[in-house]
Amino acid sequence: SRAVEDVWGVVPCMVREGGSYGGITASLESLLQAKALHLPMGQSSDHAHLRNERISVRHLHRGQKVMESLIDRLGASSKGVILSSRYSADNA
Repeated sequence: SRAVEDVWGVVPCMVREGGSYGGITASLESLLQAKALHLPMGQSSDHAHLRNERISVRHLHRGQKVMESLIDRLGASSKGVILSSRYSADNA
């Protein structure tokens, strides 16, 4: 949640969905005995899985920043470090 907030500047709305991934996610969680996390980078208007599917470069860049922030936060938390955000929406 904080990684998304770092980049987008808003608290994300946690929704468990993902049309094409739902069954796969449940199977992987069961098999691996671990929770899965989906970090979507597109919008509902991107026409996912259709012939004219698209995603904006801006969203791809911000998605990369979210992943960077998440990995930094996971690494820091394993060492007991508290991070302040360096992944603001202004830098994306």
